[in-house]
Amino acid sequence: MEDSPAFAFVCESLERLTSMSRLQARGTLRLVRRHAGLEPHRATPSQLVVVIERLLGAALRSRGIADDAVIRARLKERLLAHGFSDKPEHDSPEEILRRFSVK
Repeated sequence: MEDSPAFAFVCESLERLTSMSRLQARGTLRLVRRHAGLEPHRATPSQLVVVIERLLGAALRSRGIADDAVIRARLKERLLAHGFSDKPEHDSPEEILRRFSVK
């Protein structure tokens, strides 16, 4: 399944702000996202802000990126300035099943 636009945007921004390759940036964010229990195709901007604030710092430091606080602040700033909607693009499985339920 395709990544949410907000998740893809954060991946691209992380690549631009660091010396990470595209693969490294996406892989790092996927690991952190998985640790948070989020699916990339349904990750909302609000969820990604929490991931950036609380989990990404340790992942960046473990990859040798010392100025993680500055990078995280810029990622958060760019994400919020972009104006992504917090509504997921795809319905969750629960939402789909709820529509099929008999009332």
